[in-house]
Amino acid sequence: MKTCGLCSSFLGAPLRLTDGVPHPDGIEPAPQGECVQTQSVSRYKTAHRYRRYPMHRILRLLTACALAIVIGCATAAQSGNRTTCALTPLDSMHLASGPLYRECAVDRPARLLTRDVRLDFDPAPATGTPACYRAEIEVIVDTAGVPEAETARLLQATDVDFGEAVLRTVPALRYRPARKDGAAVRQVVQQARALAVVPFSTTVIGARPVPPPPSTPPTNPCR
Repeated sequence: MKTCGLCSSFLGAPLRLTDGVPHPDGIEPAPQGECVQTQSVSRYKTAHRYRRYPMHRILRLLTACALAIVIGCATAAQSGNRTTCALTPLDSMHLASGPLYRECAVDRPARLLTRDVRLDFDPAPATGTPACYRAEIEVIVDTAGVPEAETARLLQATDVDFGEAVLRTVPALRYRPARKDGAAVRQVVQQARALAVVPFSTTVIGARPVPPPPSTPPTNPCR
């Protein structure tokens, strides 16, 4: 074995020239002519790596990776929102009257103002247990808050007659119009309505029916 004077003076420890022969201490063989240190080479290489990659650079790299992940997630969420807020083919048929938006695409959604519109509906008497009628409609509300009655349609109903009765109330409804970018806009509005029917029993005394004494009010079946 030969001692490499240049490497020895640099590292401050004797080095051996392996000449490609495995060292008995388990150090990997080096190419011919390469200086390796038998005792402190691993510590030197480790320290050398830390000098090349200081901690502030590692933290900067981790911060950049985290920022890229956050931006990617935000972009995916915005893309999902755009897909959800897209107009349906049926909505697109009404674009001739002006721009149209879904609730999730406006800054302030339309809000129902009239809540006392009477339903032209006679439910069947409830016998034994309370009954609940539900219906959901969809209608376009213009920039003045007036429903475009010709666009109203029934989405679902527990009773067809009740659903038709809810549709007949559309011309009497009034809304606070939706707003987007500071201006009133047309919006597709989904409106639900429910009617609870609770059985009521009476006691007949003589020829005049008398209601039963006050008791705990029945539970609303529509809740």
